[in-house]
Amino acid sequence: MDDERVNENNEINIRHIYNMQMLCYNDKFTIENTYNEDWRLLCVYHGDVDVLVDNEWIPLITGYLVLTPPGAPYGLRTKSHTNSQILLITLACNGESINELTNEPRRVSGRNFELLNDIVSEAKYAFNLYPNNRQYDQYLPDKSISSSTRQILKNKLELFLLGFFNSGNNGANFLQEAPTVMLSKHILIKRIEEYFAEHISESITLKELSETLNFSSSYLNSIFRNSTGKSIISAFTDMKIEQAKIYLEKNNYSVTQISESLGFSSVHYFSRVFKKSVGCSPSEYLEKYNIQRGKGFYE
Repeated sequence: MDDERVNENNEINIRHIYNMQMLCYNDKFTIENTYNEDWRLLCVYHGDVDVLVDNEWIPLITGYLVLTPPGAPYGLRTKSHTNSQILLITLACNGESINELTNEPRRVSGRNFELLNDIVSEAKYAFNLYPNNRQYDQYLPDKSISSSTRQILKNKLELFLLGFFNSGNNGANFLQEAPTVMLSKHILIKRIEEYFAEHISESITLKELSETLNFSSSYLNSIFRNSTGKSIISAFTDMKIEQAKIYLEKNNYSVTQISESLGFSSVHYFSRVFKKSVGCSPSEYLEKYNIQRGKGFYE
């Protein structure tokens, strides 16, 4: 009776849990152009993935989840050579309050993370939680589940979702809403900078970066410029110049060697870019550095 009153007051009622799966990927995987038949709760246990939410790809990292409604377009993609572990729960539910939780990435924290782990532990005995078939859009029939076990899972999952609304009760901070836009920007910029570091000895294009990260060139450049004040190519060039300074200060490389190692088309172009950025040529920079280092040595 108490559970019924809680559900009625908060207007969330889980009618049925169709499936629970822990999806594990260790390579690049993409699925899109599908539609939800039921509600889907997706939580990233490890790694980072992109989820298609409300027709937009949203990055999710470890500890974040998103709830998507029936009839919504849905997609999931992972990066190559990364291990990702994602909990997928497919369910039927109703109640006006459930709509307030949809399509907004949320961070699982504190006591509610313990509750989620408790749900997963219980599900191991009720569902094929670690299927060999990784295609998450195919339901796997659950094992013979007793009505009591099914009810326990429903109650715990309802409590988990109600944590969104009860975060102020008894000082329990169950779930905290993720700053979606800031999170997306942070992850994308981190991925772009990682790509810079991996290809610093090469000449890259925005098109190549776009194809690697699976986002449009205009979107990537807009996000990056709004966050850093620079274009992607300009920031990549700045990283090369900073690396060139390190090489010069080590005094083990010629200007030509540095130019070639950083992927510049010619030593003349490298010197021109360096001077535009630093205000002096590579040779002049090295001379000034040696003078300053000499002063520091004798002081």
